[in-house]
Amino acid sequence: MSKFEKCKNAIIVANPYKSQARTKANSIKAFLEEEGVSSSIVFLDEYDKKFVENTQSDMVIALGGDGTMLKVVHDFYILDVPFFGINNGHLGFITPYTKENWMYGLKYYIEKKQVYSTRILLSVVQKEKNKVIKSDIAVNEAYLHRPDSRAVIRVKAKINNEVFASQLAADGIIIATPTGSTSYSMAAGASVLSSEMNAFLFMPNNPFMAIDRALVFSSDNKIEISLDEHTKTDQGIIDIDGRYFNNFKRTDTIELSVAKEKVRIIKNPALSEYERIGAKMSWKN
Repeated sequence: MSKFEKCKNAIIVANPYKSQARTKANSIKAFLEEEGVSSSIVFLDEYDKKFVENTQSDMVIALGGDGTMLKVVHDFYILDVPFFGINNGHLGFITPYTKENWMYGLKYYIEKKQVYSTRILLSVVQKEKNKVIKSDIAVNEAYLHRPDSRAVIRVKAKINNEVFASQLAADGIIIATPTGSTSYSMAAGASVLSSEMNAFLFMPNNPFMAIDRALVFSSDNKIEISLDEHTKTDQGIIDIDGRYFNNFKRTDTIELSVAKEKVRIIKNPALSEYERIGAKMSWKN
């Protein structure tokens, strides 16, 4: 079996607004070619859906921060190839390699066929009177929130067609994957889930009642959310992975479940998930 049989080509997706992105992308390309892996460079937001569909690659390398990695996974997940994250930003929860050790990581992956972290995605389907309006997948989270006003929204939520929340008042509702549990839902006060869990979080953001807490549901469940008839506002906004998705009306519902697709993120064998989380939270030196 050839050393490079499973990784013959790669695409490098770089965030041009990060420090020395073009120089670093060229360095990665040169290194890969020395290792016998052909590669090409594309910059964030300089490609379209057709480009992604026509891409032939065995691996996608994201060069940027967590936001870059998030968008790259969201845009390229249909290729069903592993993602290699290089942190050229700040936090680095889902970008396990840095500008200091990416070379080691790529060489290790190419030579040793490094193991992956397999992550779930959320299927997000917006309907109006049972007719699908729009759909997408979420890597981190879907967020239904109030428009720019002081009034909270009140939502009704069902789990497998059973109502478990009615008139739940909050600034919004976050439905997060384990990957997204280190993002917005954590900032809102939810717990962090192990990245490979088959589960997702239901998190009220700034709830009216202080006793409201996050709920964790297993992956075989489906949530349906709508605006409660008693809410003072008749509309909301849906964001997916921190980006605007669509407006949300009183007659709409949003259905969320675990998607059939999954993504593979290449691990750093020198740093476990829990060591990385502990370091990012300043729990260890």
